[in-house]
Amino acid sequence: MVKPGMLMTTTPQESPALPPEPAPTRGSLLGRITHHLRTQNWTAVVIELVVVIFGVFLGFQLTAWNTDLSNQKREAGILSEIAADLKEDRQQIDTARTVTLRRMAAASYTIAQATGKSIDHFNTQTASTASVNLTGKLAMPELPPLDDGARRGLWGAIVTGIYPTPSTTSFDALIGAGEIGLIRDTALVRQIQNYRVVLASYNATQNQSLRPMINDVRAVGEAYGLAAFADVDETAFLKLVGETPQLSATIESQLGWMALQNTQLQSVDNAAAALLERINAKIPEQRQTPALEV
Repeated sequence: MVKPGMLMTTTPQESPALPPEPAPTRGSLLGRITHHLRTQNWTAVVIELVVVIFGVFLGFQLTAWNTDLSNQKREAGILSEIAADLKEDRQQIDTARTVTLRRMAAASYTIAQATGKSIDHFNTQTASTASVNLTGKLAMPELPPLDDGARRGLWGAIVTGIYPTPSTTSFDALIGAGEIGLIRDTALVRQIQNYRVVLASYNATQNQSLRPMINDVRAVGEAYGLAAFADVDETAFLKLVGETPQLSATIESQLGWMALQNTQLQSVDNAAAALLERINAKIPEQRQTPALEV
């Protein structure tokens, strides 16, 4: 009973105790380390820590190993794509050289028969570009024989050329994607870049000189009744050329440009062949160790 004047007091209720956090089990790594610390088994502690550090290091190494293997496979794929472009380039160049030599044979035959002049070399300015070195004289290459059909179309052969368009698609995509660093052979990268410079030099000559000039040559022939795709009697054609200094000079000048084109095409093909050989030797090196599971 509470008497008057007495204060009532309440006994505070205790909060329910939280369950203790589970102790690390002895089977876990943390549990083992905790146990070794409590028992002051320092040797065991060091061993456990070494195992942890080694495991982390091994994990990093395996990840780096798999990344490197992935990069090697991507590098092999890139080189295979560039090699495919080079093979296509060489096919185009071979076709263009075949046509160029036939054009030269037709032009050389025309000049010899119409004017009596035999041309065995071409005088050029001494110059050097990425695709060709000129030293003041360009020799006449070996020319294919002309058959009867070619003699009926001498003018058409002279003014009809093929101009290849070598591809840099794979390398341009490589640069655009920022993957050039995947090719670890820096000398190979430089060789690929040099090949692109050679192509750029040839394309500049082709697009700025050879193609526009052939249109001017056709215009000269049309002024004398010569159509590019029509058969012309050989005797009448040779007589016309012999009697028309503008025509004979135009054909002789065009013959020199054909010789320059042939030399440039050969230089581009040599560069493509050397690069393709190096890439083909490099691709097998990228094979194909299976990735490791981390």
